Amino acid sequence: MQSTCYCGQTKAQLVKVLPQAKILQCDFCNLMRTDPSPLAQTAAEFYGKENVSESQSSNIELWKSFSKEILDFIKPYKSKGSFLDIGCNIGVLVNEATLYGYIAQGIDLNVQAISKGKELFNVNLSAAPLEKLEKKFDIIALNHTLEHIHNLRDFFTQLKAHLNPEGLLFVAVPNARGGIPFVLDLLNRKKSGRGSQWFWYGYLPEQHVWQFGPQELSKIFKENGFKIVKCSARQNMHWGATANPGIRFKMMAILWWVFKIFNRGDNLFILAR
Repeated sequence: MQSTCYCGQTKAQLVKVLPQAKILQCDFCNLMRTDPSPLAQTAAEFYGKENVSESQSSNIELWKSFSKEILDFIKPYKSKGSFLDIGCNIGVLVNEATLYGYIAQGIDLNVQAISKGKELFNVNLSAAPLEKLEKKFDIIALNHTLEHIHNLRDFFTQLKAHLNPEGLLFVAVPNARGGIPFVLDLLNRKKSGRGSQWFWYGYLPEQHVWQFGPQELSKIFKENGFKIVKCSARQNMHWGATANPGIRFKMMAILWWVFKIFNRGDNLFILAR
């Protein structure tokens, strides 16, 4: 259980009750966290399951589109060089980065995902933790990985150690402060609502240790020696399309368009150096 916040404080307010867990907000830094926190051992077992890799391999075109969105976000600031994707799953982003001209490789703890990726793409993938890598990179990408990390301070230290001078760190996380979770929370308050079906798909309490917003995450970057180059919440999580089929997806698509205009999308991109 994550008994303390990233900032070291223990006092927190209950902000949401989910079927599997609660969401707490730190009284000191406002960062939200899942309670009880996913245990590291349980997470390792989860990421080793075959269905984790199937979620990407069965929707490759969707993930290619998402990967291109990420690379288009990065490219104006660094258009070539070495590229590491941490938590690469089957390697869709690694493959697209290679096509964009980067010298790309990916790492993931899911052995089955790495094996599947090697079957699908001719790219450099390995089932290894970051600390086992000896080289440095021009770009490190964390595509929906950071919210799974328990010890953020140690992890940011490792990231620093593996970045070249003037290297870029890209992070994409669910935006718990976005417009979509706000609207779904309002719907869920209705007594005639549909219970857990209205809960935002980005919480994932069985996997996510942290529930980030733009201000809290930007502060963490700065505290760990990174300077924000660009921060945007004009993106939306593509798998909302599969989490909300039929008419509900059409409703979500309208909301996505509206919140994208106001920089309140449910997918947060940050680029830093």
